[in-house]
Order: sequence, then C-alpha cells, then structure tokens
Amino acid sequence: MYNLSPEDLQILTQPETSALVEKHLAENPSELAFRLKGDREQARLVCQQIKYLARARVKIPAFYRSRCLIPPSVRRAMQRPGRCGEKERL
Repeated sequence: MYNLSPEDLQILTQPETSALVEKHLAENPSELAFRLKGDREQARLVCQQIKYLARARVKIPAFYRSRCLIPPSVRRAMQRPGRCGEKERL
C-alpha cells in the first residue's frame, strides 16, 4: 500500500480517530495495537499514524507539529539516508 485509500482517509479524518492518535502519541504503537479495543481497522490506522508521526518528529518536524496524515509513501521517503535536510525545507 503506497497511499491512503479513501476508506483509510475517511477513518483517519474522524474526530474520534484524531483524538486517539493525539492521546496515544507518546506510546509505543506496537504495544498499543494490542491494547486498543473496538474497530480493528481504526486501531491499525491509529498505530500506523503514531509510528509515522514519531519518524516525522525527527525528519520533518513541520509535519509532526501540524499532525499531518502521513501516507506510507512519505514514510518510506523519510527512511532514505541523507535526505533529511531536504525535507526540513518543506
């Protein structure tokens, strides 16, 4: 999966989902995945966004501060070595 599907985007833009991401932002997403109850798809997306935001906090601070929805394709770009300074200017 390279981008967010329309279904994923719909779930991620719900106020409840945003609140879950914000509430658990400092937690380990791997451990959180086992504790979240309810909608499994929502839990997957919450954990995924927490993981991507943690990476963005270092690589693209502006994305982290604004709590951007980060698709998997951007996360992969953040993992490439030597590109951090380029992303800072975004």
